[in-house]
Amino acid sequence: MSQRLPVTVLTGFLGAGKTTLLARLLTQPAAGRCAVIINEFGAVSLDHELIGTVAGDDIVELPGGCLCCARREALGVALADLLLRVRCGELQPFGRVIIETSGLADPAPILRGLLGDPALMEAFVLDGVVTLVDAVHGAQTLASQPETRAQVALADRLLLSKTDVAEAAAVEALGAQLAALNPLAELETVTHGAIEAARLFGVRVRDEAATAAEVERWLSAR
Repeated sequence: MSQRLPVTVLTGFLGAGKTTLLARLLTQPAAGRCAVIINEFGAVSLDHELIGTVAGDDIVELPGGCLCCARREALGVALADLLLRVRCGELQPFGRVIIETSGLADPAPILRGLLGDPALMEAFVLDGVVTLVDAVHGAQTLASQPETRAQVALADRLLLSKTDVAEAAAVEALGAQLAALNPLAELETVTHGAIEAARLFGVRVRDEAATAAEVERWLSAR
């Protein structure tokens, strides 16, 4: 683990399908061995067939070798603890971290916590922010929940789900709204969480300094 480990932040609207997407992603060999950090196991319905052996009181090992880590403390503490466990031999090395946020989470403080910690940035590199948007309720959610606007504005890749059940005119209007909020992020559609790992990794459209500046701009605008 001498090179900096890539970190992907997976965020998105409530009910947009983040957990389904993540579950399908972790079965792909191309995803490699990941450490997945979530708020708490109770907040994410991992299917029973996904759960493997328990590697600690807060870590579940999934078939294929990926780790799912439920943490409530600061992100920096969780990341540092994962590294320490690897160095102590408690965990096998992993090649990537995925942070799944709750549907109501503002990603700006998470990104500030990562990018603003020099010690963390020696070990990790932000690989991208991926935001999943529900095409059926997206416009209404953006209007009523400011956190979701931050999720869109800070994304490197936008994924539009449920386009198969949304009206075409609504999908087109929502796409225009997303482009206005974030003209840099590429917009893709995803059906039932099916997407190649390569479309989620290495998607960053800003360098770390530009991302940090955008995070601060967003936080100061509240």
